[in-house]
Amino acid sequence: MRIAIIGSAGTGKTTLSHMLAEKIGVPLVPEFAREILAEWGFKRLRDLDAPQMANFQREILQRKLYLEARYDSFVSDRSTADSAVYWLLRLVGRVASDETSYHMEKCRIALDRYDALVLLPWKGNAIERDGIRDTDPWQQFLFEIALRGLLAVWEREYYLVRCTTHHERLAEITERVYKNSMQR
Repeated sequence: MRIAIIGSAGTGKTTLSHMLAEKIGVPLVPEFAREILAEWGFKRLRDLDAPQMANFQREILQRKLYLEARYDSFVSDRSTADSAVYWLLRLVGRVASDETSYHMEKCRIALDRYDALVLLPWKGNAIERDGIRDTDPWQQFLFEIALRGLLAVWEREYYLVRCTTHHERLAEITERVYKNSMQR
Protein backbone atom coordinates (compact mmCIF):
# COMPACT_ATOMS: atom_id res chain seq x y z
CA MET A 1 0.00 0.00 0.00
CA ARG A 2 1.38 3.39 -1.04
CA ILE A 3 -0.42 6.26 0.68
CA ALA A 4 0.31 9.97 0.37
CA ILE A 5 -1.03 12.50 2.88
CA ILE A 6 -1.66 15.74 1.00
CA GLY A 7 -2.89 19.27 1.65
CA SER A 8 -1.84 22.77 2.54
CA ALA A 9 0.59 23.71 5.31
CA GLY A 10 -0.54 23.45 8.89
CA THR A 11 -3.17 20.74 8.43
CA GLY A 12 -1.29 18.03 10.35
CA LYS A 13 0.14 16.05 7.43
CA THR A 14 3.53 15.40 8.99
CA THR A 15 2.16 14.28 12.35
CA LEU A 16 -0.45 12.06 10.72
CA SER A 17 2.03 10.60 8.23
CA HIS A 18 4.31 9.52 11.08
CA MET A 19 1.41 8.05 13.05
CA LEU A 20 0.00 6.15 10.05
CA ALA A 21 3.36 4.74 8.93
CA GLU A 22 3.98 3.48 12.46
CA LYS A 23 0.48 2.02 12.82
CA ILE A 24 0.52 0.04 9.57
CA GLY A 25 4.23 -0.80 9.78
CA VAL A 26 5.54 0.76 6.59
CA PRO A 27 8.36 3.23 5.89
CA LEU A 28 7.72 6.96 6.01
CA VAL A 29 8.75 9.12 3.06
CA PRO A 30 9.24 12.57 4.60
CA GLU A 31 8.93 15.97 3.01
CA PHE A 32 12.39 17.29 2.22
CA ALA A 33 11.99 21.08 2.05
CA ARG A 34 13.56 21.98 5.41
CA GLU A 35 16.40 19.51 4.96
CA ILE A 36 17.30 20.80 1.50
CA LEU A 37 17.04 24.44 2.51
CA ALA A 38 19.41 23.81 5.43
CA GLU A 39 21.84 21.87 3.21
CA TRP A 40 21.91 24.79 0.81
CA GLY A 41 22.63 27.25 3.63
CA PHE A 42 19.32 29.11 3.53
CA LYS A 43 16.97 29.82 6.42
CA ARG A 44 13.97 31.13 4.50
CA LEU A 45 12.36 30.03 1.29
CA ARG A 46 11.81 33.61 0.20
CA ASP A 47 15.59 34.08 -0.01
CA LEU A 48 15.72 31.87 -3.12
CA ASP A 49 15.62 33.55 -6.53
CA ALA A 50 13.67 31.94 -9.40
CA PRO A 51 16.48 29.64 -10.67
CA GLN A 52 17.26 28.54 -7.11
CA MET A 53 13.56 27.95 -6.41
CA ALA A 54 13.27 25.83 -9.55
CA ASN A 55 16.30 23.78 -8.49
CA PHE A 56 14.85 23.52 -4.98
CA GLN A 57 11.53 22.15 -6.31
CA ARG A 58 13.38 19.74 -8.62
CA GLU A 59 15.50 18.46 -5.74
CA ILE A 60 12.44 17.89 -3.54
CA LEU A 61 10.78 15.90 -6.32
CA GLN A 62 13.94 13.92 -7.11
CA ARG A 63 14.43 12.87 -3.48
CA LYS A 64 10.75 11.96 -3.12
CA LEU A 65 10.75 9.84 -6.28
CA TYR A 66 14.00 8.12 -5.31
CA LEU A 67 12.84 7.18 -1.83
CA GLU A 68 9.35 6.12 -2.92
CA ALA A 69 10.85 3.85 -5.60
CA ARG A 70 12.79 1.98 -2.92
CA TYR A 71 9.66 0.69 -1.15
CA ASP A 72 6.74 -1.51 -2.15
CA SER A 73 4.64 0.11 0.60
CA PHE A 74 5.02 3.47 2.28
CA VAL A 75 3.28 6.51 3.71
CA SER A 76 4.44 9.75 2.11
CA ASP A 77 4.25 13.18 3.71
CA ARG A 78 3.02 14.99 0.56
CA SER A 79 2.75 13.68 -2.99
CA THR A 80 4.00 14.63 -6.41
CA ALA A 81 0.75 16.59 -6.85
CA ASP A 82 1.84 18.83 -3.95
CA SER A 83 5.14 19.35 -5.75
CA ALA A 84 3.30 20.31 -8.94
CA VAL A 85 1.15 22.85 -7.10
CA TYR A 86 4.16 24.43 -5.40
CA TRP A 87 5.80 24.76 -8.81
CA LEU A 88 2.70 26.40 -10.25
CA LEU A 89 2.27 28.86 -7.38
CA ARG A 90 5.95 29.77 -7.02
CA LEU A 91 7.42 29.54 -10.50
CA VAL A 92 4.90 30.09 -13.31
CA GLY A 93 5.93 33.29 -15.05
CA ARG A 94 9.38 33.15 -13.42
CA VAL A 95 10.85 30.24 -15.40
CA ALA A 96 10.54 29.04 -18.99
CA SER A 97 7.24 27.41 -19.91
CA ASP A 98 8.98 24.24 -21.10
CA GLU A 99 10.52 23.82 -17.62
CA THR A 100 7.04 24.02 -16.11
CA SER A 101 5.68 21.55 -18.67
CA TYR A 102 8.44 19.07 -17.89
CA HIS A 103 8.01 19.32 -14.11
CA MET A 104 4.23 19.04 -14.31
CA GLU A 105 4.35 15.97 -16.55
CA LYS A 106 6.89 14.27 -14.30
CA CYS A 107 4.63 14.92 -11.29
CA ARG A 108 1.51 13.73 -13.14
CA ILE A 109 3.07 10.46 -14.26
CA ALA A 110 4.48 9.77 -10.78
CA LEU A 111 0.99 10.09 -9.24
CA ASP A 112 0.28 6.61 -10.59
CA ARG A 113 2.54 5.12 -7.92
CA TYR A 114 0.10 6.03 -5.13
CA ASP A 115 -2.68 3.65 -4.18
CA ALA A 116 -4.38 6.38 -2.16
CA LEU A 117 -4.20 10.15 -1.81
CA VAL A 118 -5.55 11.40 1.52
CA LEU A 119 -6.39 15.12 1.69
CA LEU A 120 -6.37 16.92 5.02
CA PRO A 121 -8.52 19.99 4.38
CA TRP A 122 -7.62 23.61 4.99
CA LYS A 123 -9.06 25.06 8.19
CA GLY A 124 -7.51 28.52 8.23
CA ASN A 125 -5.35 27.63 11.23
CA ALA A 126 -2.54 29.88 12.38
CA ILE A 127 0.81 28.64 11.10
CA GLU A 128 4.07 28.98 12.98
CA ARG A 129 6.66 31.04 11.12
CA ASP A 130 9.41 28.59 10.18
CA GLY A 131 10.97 30.06 7.04
CA ILE A 132 9.30 27.48 4.80
CA ARG A 133 5.54 27.75 5.19
CA ASP A 134 3.62 30.85 4.20
CA THR A 135 1.84 32.05 7.33
CA ASP A 136 -0.97 33.77 5.40
CA PRO A 137 -3.98 31.44 5.76
CA TRP A 138 -5.32 32.60 2.40
CA GLN A 139 -2.16 31.44 0.67
CA GLN A 140 -2.81 28.03 2.21
CA PHE A 141 -6.40 28.19 1.00
CA LEU A 142 -5.12 29.01 -2.50
CA PHE A 143 -2.77 25.99 -2.30
CA GLU A 144 -5.68 23.67 -1.47
CA ILE A 145 -7.88 25.07 -4.24
CA ALA A 146 -5.02 24.59 -6.71
CA LEU A 147 -4.36 21.07 -5.41
CA ARG A 148 -8.00 20.00 -5.70
CA GLY A 149 -8.24 21.58 -9.14
CA LEU A 150 -5.09 19.89 -10.37
CA LEU A 151 -6.27 16.50 -9.11
CA ALA A 152 -9.60 17.05 -10.89
CA VAL A 153 -7.90 17.99 -14.16
CA TRP A 154 -5.59 14.98 -13.84
CA GLU A 155 -8.64 12.83 -12.94
CA ARG A 156 -7.15 11.55 -9.68
CA GLU A 157 -9.37 10.53 -6.79
CA TYR A 158 -8.57 11.37 -3.19
CA TYR A 159 -10.03 10.69 0.22
CA LEU A 160 -11.12 13.80 2.08
CA VAL A 161 -10.62 13.38 5.83
CA ARG A 162 -13.21 15.32 7.81
CA CYS A 163 -12.22 14.39 11.36
CA THR A 164 -10.21 16.95 13.30
CA THR A 165 -8.10 15.14 15.91
CA HIS A 166 -5.07 13.11 14.91
CA HIS A 167 -6.46 9.94 16.49
CA GLU A 168 -9.84 10.32 14.74
CA ARG A 169 -8.06 10.95 11.46
CA LEU A 170 -5.84 7.92 11.97
CA ALA A 171 -8.88 5.73 12.66
CA GLU A 172 -10.71 7.08 9.59
CA ILE A 173 -7.75 6.55 7.27
CA THR A 174 -7.06 3.10 8.65
CA GLU A 175 -10.69 2.09 8.13
CA ARG A 176 -11.50 3.81 4.83
CA VAL A 177 -8.20 3.61 3.01
CA TYR A 178 -5.90 0.97 4.39
CA LYS A 179 -8.33 -1.79 5.41
CA ASN A 180 -10.54 -1.35 2.32
CA SER A 181 -7.55 -1.65 0.00
CA MET A 182 -6.29 -4.75 1.83
CA GLN A 183 -9.67 -6.46 1.25
CA ARG A 184 -9.44 -6.09 -2.53
